[in-house]
Amino acid sequence: MRFWLNIVAMSACLVLAPGCVKYHYIAAPPDVRAALITDEALKRVEEFQGFVIDGALAGSIPMPAARTAVEWTVKVATIAKQQPNGWQAVAREAWVQTRPQLALVPQLAAWLGVLDALLGGT
Repeated sequence: MRFWLNIVAMSACLVLAPGCVKYHYIAAPPDVRAALITDEALKRVEEFQGFVIDGALAGSIPMPAARTAVEWTVKVATIAKQQPNGWQAVAREAWVQTRPQLALVPQLAAWLGVLDALLGGT
């Protein structure tokens, strides 16, 4: 009987102990947060570029649209590295000019929404 009471007591400790831990939130400095946001955004842009290149090589995305998309992704990556704090405004302006041509390609429809959200809408 005592053995089972010990098992129950140990199980209760294992279940209830994590609730006693206090987590402290440490806010990241603004420059670190901006760098993390930029890094995540550039990952999505890189994924888009890979998708476009794969589609163009497979023949499902027309080469002129693929070229336009890749030129835009390279421009965004370059701007983000040169201007880590003001890259989104320049990228958004380039996106507004590039988006209409890419909207004609049905395979890119899902990506258009992602990139719109990434850049704060058009």
